[in-house]
Amino acid sequence: MSEAKAAQCFCIIHPESDLGVSKFGFSRTSVDVELPDAPAGTEETSAPQSSDRSFRTFAFDQVFEPGTSQEAVFEEVAKSAVLRTLERFSSSLVMAIGGSGGGKTFAVTGGAKRFADRGLIPRAVSALFEALMARADRAAFKVAVSFFEIYRDSVIDLLSGKRRRVTVEETDAGPSLVGLLRQAVDTESDAYHLLFQGDSNRHF
Repeated sequence: MSEAKAAQCFCIIHPESDLGVSKFGFSRTSVDVELPDAPAGTEETSAPQSSDRSFRTFAFDQVFEPGTSQEAVFEEVAKSAVLRTLERFSSSLVMAIGGSGGGKTFAVTGGAKRFADRGLIPRAVSALFEALMARADRAAFKVAVSFFEIYRDSVIDLLSGKRRRVTVEETDAGPSLVGLLRQAVDTESDAYHLLFQGDSNRHF
């Protein structure tokens, strides 16, 4: 069994960020943010443009500058993890974290106006089926889709007709979502249909 790959952490700079202020700066692998009062025991750096202010440096595997295409983000963040599932059993988690209006939904599902703005999930679906169709043993693979959200400490099945709550049970293998729907799909179009269905049932 191959070793699990270490977790990676990426940062996408919001395209509407005010890059002209001295309270914020970034490089290819780090982000500097000015702190009102630096807590004791934290690492601080002095930003070149404001050496008399306390800054905290946050390190990342990669920082994407404003205007980076959705395609470029997917290629770097998720594509290899998606394709690895066809070579060996593996499980990957992509988690988007940020404040309200920070761009989490845009990064994960994409924008509604342009095809080029597709996010990580639809691009993962396309990449998976494209790779499957190129394999001689594609008939040996079965694809199924589940779609759920965690809302107010409850797990909601977004593919169920009435946003049914799912029970979480602890097992020897870890937490299990009892009763979560898994719907088999044969084509990319089938998977997209379920994606749109689940997305329309999300809580906004």
